[in-house]
Amino acid sequence: MKRYYFLLFLLLIVLGISCNNNPYERDVSSVEVTVEILDFEDDILDLAHNFSEAKRVAMLKKYPVFFETFNEWILHIGVSTDSTYVAQLAEYMNSEGMEAMYEQTIPLRERREELQQKLHSAFQYYLYYFPEKHIPQVCTFVGNGTGIAVDSSVVGIGLDSYLGADAPIYKDMGIANFTRQKMYFERIPVDFMRALAEYNDFPKQFGDSFFEEDHLLAHMIGHGRLMFFVKSMLPAEPDTVIWGYTKQQLEFCEQSEREFWKYFVSNSTQLFGSNYMDIKRFTEDGPFTHVFTRESPGRLGQWIGFRIVESFMKHNPDVTMHDLFAITSAQEIVQRAKYNP
Repeated sequence: MKRYYFLLFLLLIVLGISCNNNPYERDVSSVEVTVEILDFEDDILDLAHNFSEAKRVAMLKKYPVFFETFNEWILHIGVSTDSTYVAQLAEYMNSEGMEAMYEQTIPLRERREELQQKLHSAFQYYLYYFPEKHIPQVCTFVGNGTGIAVDSSVVGIGLDSYLGADAPIYKDMGIANFTRQKMYFERIPVDFMRALAEYNDFPKQFGDSFFEEDHLLAHMIGHGRLMFFVKSMLPAEPDTVIWGYTKQQLEFCEQSEREFWKYFVSNSTQLFGSNYMDIKRFTEDGPFTHVFTRESPGRLGQWIGFRIVESFMKHNPDVTMHDLFAITSAQEIVQRAKYNP
């Protein structure tokens, strides 16, 4: 009898291990990565309070791309050589609103090491799948509600966009609940990797479409492909964080997946149509997806697109991440996915 219980115990352990197996995890321990998150917010504040030409030049040297990107495209005060730059920078950085924002981002800046560890892991996966890629410069900043700013060789993280869903300032600004529920610290790596993929490494290849086809299904799979990339870079992150959904919303998606797909298949004219409002309705954010119940979250087209891409990769194990993003036909992915929820 003791032998029976011992074998049963071993069986339960094995089952527990198999149930917890994460298909996205890879052994990336040998991938060498150096990630340093620079605190641009402190450097720009020092420049505003104690401006000198030497410090301006030092900023250009330390942040050869991001410094002027921040000035021109985030603060909208022109480049640092403009005659009015010094005065405008001082006015902006010394405003009550900016001082309050710096104060509110202190708890996030104190978690810099935690964020650095998460991005280190994400970049290990990044180089595992794309060894020819280069790690961009990474910095944090405060200002103007810009979440993630991507340029040719740098990714900036706007800490003031991740204060937490219940941050009073977001409510005062009238930001919608469905948007605020994604504005918290743990979402930074998700938004970071999505932005890196969408704006830097895997741009839309054909104008406004992800593929040579330009219809709702192509947009769904295009977004799904980007989310598959994000999930692959951050395999340890919960799906609630990856998608910015509540636990209830995610459960609703999982339980209703078959019904969602039946709806799309039965409305093939819509699925293969290029109506802008249909594409917007199913792939952009919102309080819920209007053709379904109010329990549904927004971006359901992205979620179904992700599930199709996930099925495609499962049924085509020889396809690499490189291969996936080299495919220019959404229809090819659909046909080879054997998607049948």
